[in-house]
Amino acid sequence: MRILFTVGQRYLPQGTGGIEVNTDALAKALRCRSIEVAVITGIRPYGLRYLLNALARKAMQRAVVADRFGGYRVYRGWDTVIGLSEVLEDFRPDVVITQRDDRFALAQRARQHRVDVYCYLHSATPADACAPCPDGLPFLANSHFTAAWIGRHHGIHADVIPPLIQPSAYQVQSTRRHVLFICPRASKGVNIVLELAASRREVTFDLVDSYDPHYTPADIRARARALPNVRWHKVSPSIRHVLGTARLLLAPSQCEETWGRVVSEAQCSGIPALASRVGGLSEAVGDGGILIDDYTNVDAWKETFAQVWGDATRLERLADAALTHSRRPCFQPDAVVDSFLQAIGAATPATEALRRRPQLTR
Repeated sequence: MRILFTVGQRYLPQGTGGIEVNTDALAKALRCRSIEVAVITGIRPYGLRYLLNALARKAMQRAVVADRFGGYRVYRGWDTVIGLSEVLEDFRPDVVITQRDDRFALAQRARQHRVDVYCYLHSATPADACAPCPDGLPFLANSHFTAAWIGRHHGIHADVIPPLIQPSAYQVQSTRRHVLFICPRASKGVNIVLELAASRREVTFDLVDSYDPHYTPADIRARARALPNVRWHKVSPSIRHVLGTARLLLAPSQCEETWGRVVSEAQCSGIPALASRVGGLSEAVGDGGILIDDYTNVDAWKETFAQVWGDATRLERLADAALTHSRRPCFQPDAVVDSFLQAIGAATPATEALRRRPQLTR
């Protein structure tokens, strides 16, 4: 079987957001099942990778050209809708999984080539709701929240395929001394984090830059530099180095997150989250953290943080709950792959066995 994923305008290593990381993890897990995988993506106009890609496209007179990032083919180019026809001819996939930017246009193009298409939705924004959806397009969703959103806005059932988290990539023995926050953007709640850090100078806050540091506002960097208890970390392929000192993860999102991958990654090491009760973030947190209802109110964050940080016994209980939550059978990598293959109709011994498993729980 051959599966092609689309991921929008950037992919690893240029973009290290949730969709990119999840697609890479799923691609590698599928390859372990002897399934051929490829990705088609846009490319951002900077760096050596872009220069080499542009030269190759010009020399070969193609819209996209492939490299072998991650051990599988990654087709990159300036226009993935035009480039898709080239990829379908070259890779000849049995199934196309469209995600993020231009997902519906890419789905229409793949259908013209008589290829099965599924839309794997990781977002739930007004723009997503307004986008014209091709008739009869089957959906996959990264959470129950996203699946319900698809039902409301498109009137379509969606199978839930949660993010694939490889525990070994995130398991550490943390010294449990610092607060951790990843992706310092306004929509992720960076202003609340900086207010917290300013009010708790005795606590060290580790901030990890966003997946595209070019878009981190200069004023955010300046405010962080002005606080002696804030340590700024560049984005990197692994977050193990910051997990190794984390006692608590902050996820004060101010937008409707459809999951919260950083929460799931931290829970693999028993690091609980203090998070907004919004969107699908509560599914990611489960019992392994605390959810704040009044999540736009910085005073509510300060009060709850003070209660939790000063209570070692409570934090220990939350750490145990976070680890337990990360070990749910239906969220283990093999189970996620089985659910994915069953959802796209791939009949394998594992998917047949899956029919006898309990249904995915929140």
